[in-house]
Amino acid sequence: MPGSRRAKKAAMSGQEDRISALPDGVIQHILGFLPADEAVETSVLARRWRHLWRSMRRLRITYKDDRWECDNDFIKFVDGLLLLRHPGLALDEVELRVYPFDHEDGTFIKIWIRHALFCQAKVLVIDFDIDFPFTLDAPLLSQHLRRLELGYLGLKENSLDFARCPALEVLEITNCRLDTCRILSQSVKHLRIKNCDFFSPKRIRISAPNLVSLQICYFDGKAPLLEKMASLETAIFSIDIEDYCDKSAYGESCGDCLNCCSNNDHNSGDLLGGLSSATNLELITYSGALILRRWCPTFSRLKTLLLNMPGEDNDLHSLVCILERSPVLEKLTLQLSEEPQGTGESEGSYHPMEQLPAVSEHLNTVEIKCKEVDERVCKILKFLGRFIKHVNINLAGKP
Repeated sequence: MPGSRRAKKAAMSGQEDRISALPDGVIQHILGFLPADEAVETSVLARRWRHLWRSMRRLRITYKDDRWECDNDFIKFVDGLLLLRHPGLALDEVELRVYPFDHEDGTFIKIWIRHALFCQAKVLVIDFDIDFPFTLDAPLLSQHLRRLELGYLGLKENSLDFARCPALEVLEITNCRLDTCRILSQSVKHLRIKNCDFFSPKRIRISAPNLVSLQICYFDGKAPLLEKMASLETAIFSIDIEDYCDKSAYGESCGDCLNCCSNNDHNSGDLLGGLSSATNLELITYSGALILRRWCPTFSRLKTLLLNMPGEDNDLHSLVCILERSPVLEKLTLQLSEEPQGTGESEGSYHPMEQLPAVSEHLNTVEIKCKEVDERVCKILKFLGRFIKHVNINLAGKP
């Protein structure tokens, strides 16, 4: 090809290759996609490349066993990388993915994080890929941070208080251990918490009034309290626990402890109350009737709902509970668990021959996702058939 011939001719005549012909800013942008140690190694390619890495706006700092003879070599490299960067150049993104290696109290890691924030990093990723080898115990301070991703960390004290990060809009927390009282931010619009251990003995309070999307999935411990989120549009809330009352042998609400009352008399939030403004909701619980009976708010704007039905004796009670509190609901999807489980309690069970619930007049689409049409499905169909004309059955996993 003509281009290849010109490149070969340029190389044979001692001219620079095409990449070297690019402007410095473009080359520095390309280098930012490489791990930081590999980007620095490009300094030996030619005289012009010697200092290009110093002006990279994206740093991908990754520890790999096969790259370093000992841990101290890696620490010295990162220290030098940060100290020798162009001092007046702000950072766009910093990824700190430090895989298991010996370190004492992690002081140097905290210094790296502070340095990244001092350099006005807009995106910060901290991921250790091993359970909780490092703990954050103080809030971050940045006027420029817009996105924060935390993985495999211990999060204690006020580490999730983002009052001093006014530009933060995206917060992702995965595989972390949360031992804190609250998650606080006036600016965050998108919050994702996945595979986390809510280790605090009391329910963690989430105060993020400007959230647009929320995802809380598969965690251990007590479900958090959600304060009002007036701008919330989409929410996925999955509780993979038996979130029962501590005072009861069977899990029913005692009606007066903090676990049951959620301290609402002090306006501290509710288990599901913060979801009440959502227009699209996936609610996946494994003790559905119990949770909905205790904490179901009015979903005044809810239009599409996916509701997991775990197969409890009073599944229909949870369905009726949320239908009666969703006045503008248009689409309902029921996802049936494969192995029904009884709750051990009969109080509050719903009998389908009782009075019809007050169902949204806009509800015209209902889908049931299940493995097979069994007795449980027939029971739900009989109930829905009293006020819904068409119900679609989706046999998941069937051809």
